Amino acid sequence: MTNLNSIKKVAGLLSQHQINFVVGGSGLAYLLGIQKDINDWDLMTEASVESVKRCLTDIDFKCWGPRAPFCSKYVISFQVDGQLVEIIGGFAFELNGQLYEFPAVGNLTRQGLRLANVESWIKIYDLLGQKNKAKALRIWKMQQQD
Repeated sequence: MTNLNSIKKVAGLLSQHQINFVVGGSGLAYLLGIQKDINDWDLMTEASVESVKRCLTDIDFKCWGPRAPFCSKYVISFQVDGQLVEIIGGFAFELNGQLYEFPAVGNLTRQGLRLANVESWIKIYDLLGQKNKAKALRIWKMQQQD
């Protein structure tokens, strides 16, 4: 069951340390009302790994660098109130020898959380072969233009 309080705790920690981030992945779809539940929260940032680690002093986390095909600078993974959270620095992946980088930008806010760029996530899902997720975001986007 998705718990908004868990992500709001993390958002508060990041904000206290002036770390900008956006919510992407299934969290984006959840906050847009496209899906009813999520497995984890993906938070994208351009902040350094050191600055993110400094604000997580009371949290037991794992941190790793790029893992093919993903070329993000780092991923920090941890649980808050039973919810998996991944903070991804410099989100990027490689596909067929091409590097795709997606900056942590967005202009929508839901539940007090800034959302990643919907168009970027449509492209990400298309590239990763997750056509149903891309289609759901396209439909949401078209409904917003009506």
